[in-house]
Amino acid sequence: MSSTGGVLGRMLGKFFGLMMNLGILVVFIGIVVFGVAWFNDPTAEPKCDETVMKPGDVCVNHTSGTETTYSEAKERQEENSGRYIGPILIGAGAAAAIAGWGIGSLIDRRTGADRAAAAPPPPLPPVRRYRPNRDDPGAG
Repeated sequence: MSSTGGVLGRMLGKFFGLMMNLGILVVFIGIVVFGVAWFNDPTAEPKCDETVMKPGDVCVNHTSGTETTYSEAKERQEENSGRYIGPILIGAGAAAAIAGWGIGSLIDRRTGADRAAAAPPPPLPPVRRYRPNRDDPGAG
């Protein structure tokens, strides 16, 4: 029974270890997204092919044929500023990392007794034999 629990514990420990590492990666991605979004000014004037639009302008995409007015472009720019995505990623990643670390360490603590019971005993010290000194007259 202990070998089954030990295998399951190791598998779960690996899973939660992976969860912790992925959480750390998501935190890093969230920091990058937050940094990029922070420098993206949502109040700036929208652009149409690198040309700043003014109220009343219409941007025409020649490949798709769609038209976007200044107010639509301004509204879309403010919605897609991404200022909230970064903190959400940071929070979700931190929660996953903390949960992975906490649950993984609990599982590791529980399966530690199983590992100690199944571990082989430590090696014995080398055997030393007494050999009398043949040059010593009292050694007989």
